Amino acid sequence: LLVCCALLRSQGDSAGGGLIMALLQLINQLPDEQQHDAIDPPAAVVLYSPWVDLSPHGGDSIVTLTGVDPMLRAPNDPDSPSPAALAYVAGNASLLSDPLVSPLHGTYDDVHFPPTLIQVGLRDILISSNVLLYRKMHAAGQLVTFSPYEAMWHVFQAFWNFPEAQAANQEAADFLRDHLPQHASQQDAGEAAGDSSL
Repeated sequence: LLVCCALLRSQGDSAGGGLIMALLQLINQLPDEQQHDAIDPPAAVVLYSPWVDLSPHGGDSIVTLTGVDPMLRAPNDPDSPSPAALAYVAGNASLLSDPLVSPLHGTYDDVHFPPTLIQVGLRDILISSNVLLYRKMHAAGQLVTFSPYEAMWHVFQAFWNFPEAQAANQEAADFLRDHLPQHASQQDAGEAAGDSSL
């Protein structure tokens, strides 16, 4: 049984970001009655350079930015899946384009996705697939924001001493806070008011 909460705000980086999008694809594949009875999607999602295409041709930047991105590099054979991608599917390369493995290949039309923020550095080898994800979600009418950061690499947000990382994490926090459901915000405000009177 999959149970999410409308008060939950999801955040993931790299493969974790891909897992969040795969989970949302799975939720949208369930029959309507199961979605309504058992599952509430997150109120908002933040993705730090999500790995959303595990197939060998996951975007031009995998090749062009190898050697520029200090965190990741393309496989030696650009026509072959990466070892990490193959490990994820237990060696079954035919699964690499499945939307539950590579959510870039999923459906975004006529389904619900939470408001989504995609952050990525302009030196990140995954930027091509991130741009494609944004364009696909935007074309489908989903509420999605694309936020690129100059001269930054894969998951630069983890380097807290960099001003760009601080700015990105603040942007993510503001985005999640802004999309907290209204009733929860009102409840918090009421509790705060009650606390102040003690």
